[in-house]
Amino acid sequence: MAGKPPKKKIDEFLRDTFVMTTAQLSLKYDRAASTIRDWKQWAKARDLDVGDGSGHYGGKVGEVYLEGITPDYVDEMLPIDELWERAKSRQHEEQRRIERRDSQIIKLPNEPVAIGWLSDIHIGSPHVDYESVHTDFQTIANTWGFYGGFHGDLGDNWIIGRLQAQARNQRLSIQDEVRLGLNLLEILGPKLLWAVPGNHDNWEYVLTGRDSIAESLKGMKMLYDPHEVVFNLMVGDANWIVKVRHQWRGYSQFNDTHAIEKGWWFGNTPFDIGVGGHTHTGTWCRPFHMHGKRRYAIITGTYKFDDGYARRLGFKSTCGLGSGATVLTPNGDFVFFEDVRFAAQYLTYLRQEWGAPT
Repeated sequence: MAGKPPKKKIDEFLRDTFVMTTAQLSLKYDRAASTIRDWKQWAKARDLDVGDGSGHYGGKVGEVYLEGITPDYVDEMLPIDELWERAKSRQHEEQRRIERRDSQIIKLPNEPVAIGWLSDIHIGSPHVDYESVHTDFQTIANTWGFYGGFHGDLGDNWIIGRLQAQARNQRLSIQDEVRLGLNLLEILGPKLLWAVPGNHDNWEYVLTGRDSIAESLKGMKMLYDPHEVVFNLMVGDANWIVKVRHQWRGYSQFNDTHAIEKGWWFGNTPFDIGVGGHTHTGTWCRPFHMHGKRRYAIITGTYKFDDGYARRLGFKSTCGLGSGATVLTPNGDFVFFEDVRFAAQYLTYLRQEWGAPT
């Protein structure tokens, strides 16, 4: 009978009227819109709850109904011309983003400043010097003229494949890892100048398409890229081209900064300061000479005082803990420290000499 829904479909039809429009019901049940309206009139005449055709719940007060997409939802395909326009618009957006990416500037005050090169914290591991990492971030936050940049491996993040087994033996849960890690970045606040995730951080994106670090930094004025950041670092009249990655190609067991120096020749950027992490061998800065100018390769170590992965594969152990820092002046001075604490002490002394706030 056209005036009422099929007997076996009555309950399903009544539910659908609360979340689907008349047009959508017509498509699902393969009936004309006038027939759908007849079915609704039949239900109302029998005092049955029925939707109003808007796709929103219209039942009795006090009742609860969950709105959502039904299993029979049919996606509407865009006309091919509109699809081409959308693809081209996305192309132009990406081209503009890449142009901006290659011309980024970080301009700091015309006075002595310091940059903390922060990476390989690996929150979650029981072998992390949590006291030192917390102190380092607080030192940067509380010292005049001290800024920081992050380049990877905030937490262990053992969420991929067989690596998940390692998380089961750690006292900190993945949720606690994330909370502590994001809190570290919050401690720096506006003093965090850039962030580049590492391979441990990027496992989340590989598995889920979600980047919790990027999401947590929304609204902050800083540079972010999932692979590397390149920028002109300006302090007064002094200027350095900086390239920061978590991992560089071409590491050498004989030279800890070899991959970064090699990256000057085989990469796209003739940088003055190249920065990387990942190796856990220690924090070093090695000057090298390119085209008549002194350049610097900085490799940062880890806050882990023991690394089972390195011991299992026979890699050399970490020499020293934590991240390094560089003090820079508008005169072009460059002084590197393997310890954030000593960098803060020297920066404070230097700022007093310059008459800058401390």
